Amino acid sequence: MTATDPDFDPEPPLGYAPFILWGMLTLWIYTFIRIGRVLESHFAKRRAGFERQPGAKSAETEEHLLKGFHWSRRVTAPCVAGSAVVIALLLFMEYSVDVAGSMPIRTAAWIVAAGSLIFALAALPFMSAVFGALARHERHESLLRGSSSLPDLAARWNDLQSRLVLLSIVSCALFFVPAIGAYQCSLTAAERGFLFRSEWAANAGWAGISLLAGGIFHVWGTAFLLGLINGHFRRETATQAAIPADYLARIDQRLDALERALSGRGSPAEEGVLLRKAVAIARADAPFALAKARQVVERIVERVYLERRPGQPIKPLFNMIEDLTADGAVFPKPIASYLHTVRVVGNIAVHGDGTGGAPLSDSDVELSLLMTLNLVEWYLSGTPK
Repeated sequence: MTATDPDFDPEPPLGYAPFILWGMLTLWIYTFIRIGRVLESHFAKRRAGFERQPGAKSAETEEHLLKGFHWSRRVTAPCVAGSAVVIALLLFMEYSVDVAGSMPIRTAAWIVAAGSLIFALAALPFMSAVFGALARHERHESLLRGSSSLPDLAARWNDLQSRLVLLSIVSCALFFVPAIGAYQCSLTAAERGFLFRSEWAANAGWAGISLLAGGIFHVWGTAFLLGLINGHFRRETATQAAIPADYLARIDQRLDALERALSGRGSPAEEGVLLRKAVAIARADAPFALAKARQVVERIVERVYLERRPGQPIKPLFNMIEDLTADGAVFPKPIASYLHTVRVVGNIAVHGDGTGGAPLSDSDVELSLLMTLNLVEWYLSGTPK
């Protein structure tokens, strides 16, 4: 695959305020659904970007796209269901108070404790799933680009994993706070010891501690999730921006990708080698590079001509192109339009145009080399028989 996607659109960072507010009011149902949709959309766009690149149909590329560019809604659904159960428990408490006029504090405390543990079973696996999905995505995206930064990537995700482990350990303690409070509320004043001796103090105190524990997890967990996602967006944008803008560098990258896609053939294709030489020459002698590009076109047209016209003698390049493009069955229309262009520009580079006009520009060189590259990619990916 190529390192660059011309249609790359940087993702805007996710704002904290909506997640802090709506995540709290909906017990993270908003967080689960919104983050799930963001990841699903992002992976789909990046997958489509890579699928537009040369070599996208190789088995290796498809494997990377399958493993690293997917978010399953089956991850989100159980988490939403867990939070919905907790909300239902809280509504049941309120309904019971409205109907019966009151509910024993101990009963309410145990309901809150059960809701806390249910929420933990939804939130902690969700954070782990987001972490895993983004880690796989960055790894497979780097492999598709042929990036050499995998050690740095591993170090980055090891650091993030340590933060996730710390958050998970502390969160487990925070989620058990309501259960401890419920147990304390069920004890007598003598059994509670020095802390919260009166029943009123125990009830109010543990309720306050439970709310504080929930608030700590909510803010910390939200910050961790959004830090993961926004950090990935920043890294992806920076990586795209670091891709060389030089068209010769882009051609080199596409040739690298083509060679990787065709690595099973053994030795590099002769056409790719010639084009790489033309790119190298273009940095110092653009006209000679155009002549080399014409040579690549001539070699491919000759081979296709011998395949499609067995027994016929080789003709001048112009005549072979006219013969092969006459019925439109050999070359795709874009490729067919490139052949004469590269041929003519190559002739002008060597012999001049005979009118004393302006010399060929860098744009002429760029377009001719890109046309030749498209031809080489088409030819090596499987010429129609």
